[in-house]
Amino acid sequence: MTQIRDLRLTQMTENTSAILTNVSSEAVAFVKGYLFTLYDVQTIFSQVGANRDTLIMYHTKNIALYILHQRLPNAMIPPYVQANYDNTVQYLNDIAKGKIAIDLPKKQVDSNGDGLADTSQTVFKWGGRKAHTH
Repeated sequence: MTQIRDLRLTQMTENTSAILTNVSSEAVAFVKGYLFTLYDVQTIFSQVGANRDTLIMYHTKNIALYILHQRLPNAMIPPYVQANYDNTVQYLNDIAKGKIAIDLPKKQVDSNGDGLADTSQTVFKWGGRKAHTH
């Protein structure tokens, strides 16, 4: 992880790669939960190296750091980790609601019933305009 020093990461994971693997998996699942309705999360998270989306990786790391700090006794989460987590959750909420458009592969859906995904998923909002009073 680029947002934590190696020594601190080693201490927090008890030098056990399984802990880091679990934390990373939980963070990816967390982010996928916000993206899966509009974006092709399988494609997004199967990318490696320079092909990975930098912004999604940044936010996934923020979630992973938060999860990692939650493992500590009394959940001693530094203020900057909490702030990054809160900002990331807000950002992901905005993406999920369609308020923010990001350059990622869109989830494809079957629009004509032939069994093949052929158009991008879009945000559909229910409701109408707010009532006006005169």
